[in-house]
Amino acid sequence: MKTAKIENWAVVSGETNPYQAPESISRHIRGEVYGHPNFPDGDTVTTSTLVLLEGGIAKTQNTQYSLGHPEEKYTAWCIVNGYNIWTGSSGSCKPPRM
Repeated sequence: MKTAKIENWAVVSGETNPYQAPESISRHIRGEVYGHPNFPDGDTVTTSTLVLLEGGIAKTQNTQYSLGHPEEKYTAWCIVNGYNIWTGSSGSCKPPRM
């Protein structure tokens, strides 16, 4: 499994349609990646679908990401909505609706 670090990150939704059940919407991390073999350090990337987000670790099928500092706007949204970014308490940390 590849490993990398993501800074200035947020959880984002995958593509959806108006008829899609909310529980079937995929979740991804968007942020600046470091130490990934396929991307230059500092590139902004969106991961493939998350299979785990817990305790400062985000895993996709092929890569494990160490989560650095989250994006400020995302942190503020999580605080206002009662989500703990690091543990996913009160539900998982879902992306804000824009």
